[in-house]
Amino acid sequence: MLSSIIKEHVASDVFQEDSTNSVTIGVADEYIGLVVGRGGRNIMEIIPNSGARIKISDRGGFMSGTNEGHGKAF
Repeated sequence: MLSSIIKEHVASDVFQEDSTNSVTIGVADEYIGLVVGRGGRNIMEIIPNSGARIKISDRGGFMSGTNEGHGKAF
């Protein structure tokens, strides 16, 4: 469910990947609550299932880890 929300509401040009194997994803303010979930529930579920490290900041989300982990997170 979360991946469909992200794919539906995040434009492809907000994904940025660099040589350190990290990805920055911009999420519109109105959808941040859906991504994070109540009390961080969605994020806490994504982290152990994907192996990705996720940080949420005022400037957007940040995820690092392997490409496989990124795929699992989405």
